[in-house]
Amino acid sequence: SIELGIKYGFAALFCQKHGRPFICTTAEVRRGILCNRCSGGCSSGESHIINYFEKKGIGYIFNENCEDPRCGRLDFQGIKIRNINIAIEYDGYPMHFDYTNQNSTKAISFKLSKEKAVMNFINRQIMDKKKNYYCMNQDNTILIRIPYNYNTQNKIHNFLDNIFNNIENQ
Repeated sequence: SIELGIKYGFAALFCQKHGRPFICTTAEVRRGILCNRCSGGCSSGESHIINYFEKKGIGYIFNENCEDPRCGRLDFQGIKIRNINIAIEYDGYPMHFDYTNQNSTKAISFKLSKEKAVMNFINRQIMDKKKNYYCMNQDNTILIRIPYNYNTQNKIHNFLDNIFNNIENQ
């Protein structure tokens, strides 16, 4: 049985909708994380992006493979503004920027050796370059990368407002 509460920077919470407990970091709680089933397996940053699209009535495709299977999945695609195709990647901190996981509260749950963490980091960087190249070579397609430090709903919504307003006003 899981005791609900906060201990050592982690929170054990109970999802009322799905009737099951889930564990996340206290930082994720502050950012509005949902249980994996509620969030569709997405990060809190991705759920803020989904919230933005739903508020604005913007259609999107979430977490689907690129046409080129070597590129993996794009977080968001199928977004169209003024005949421009837009794809979005939310670059989380440990996966894209902290190859040793030293600054991540999730380092404990990753349980990676330094060698494994470095290899994962390098592989993530290679996949990111493939996605960049893939989008560059698609007609009228731009890839927007949202960095990990845009980690609140307000920051993400303002960031997307600025970009989409600039595209619409050109």
